[in-house]
Amino acid sequence: MKLRLKELRKARNLNQDIVAAAIGKTTGHYSGIERGEKNLYFEDAVKIAQCFQCSLDELVDSEAGPHLVSNNPNPVTVDKDLLMLAGEVVSELIDQGVVDAGRCGFWDSVVAVYAAALEMKEARGSVSVPVLTAKWVQGHDKQ
Repeated sequence: MKLRLKELRKARNLNQDIVAAAIGKTTGHYSGIERGEKNLYFEDAVKIAQCFQCSLDELVDSEAGPHLVSNNPNPVTVDKDLLMLAGEVVSELIDQGVVDAGRCGFWDSVVAVYAAALEMKEARGSVSVPVLTAKWVQGHDKQ
């Protein structure tokens, strides 16, 4: 997934120092996030979106979507609504202490929950935040 951080930052005439300060990180750390060398955690993504005065989905390159960027000649199509739902579920799981965003990146958790959401949607025809959250918590309790 390609992020548009540099593009959005420059469009708002902001430098990396300002954005880094806004999210409570060093300039070097933010620069690494912008280059894709550091993980972008949910809390930081929210702060960046607030700094840029945009939505979280605007941080993602729409030119690259709805496909994930990869070397695969057959890219995977992503259900954007389901991906946003997975983000909501992970936020709920973090609030409940089921997922530790510090140890495991927010986006890694979203990908795992997204996969579970796809399975649930295929099996049931629909999926909701409360049902998927409950399923994830139940699965975590069994481990």
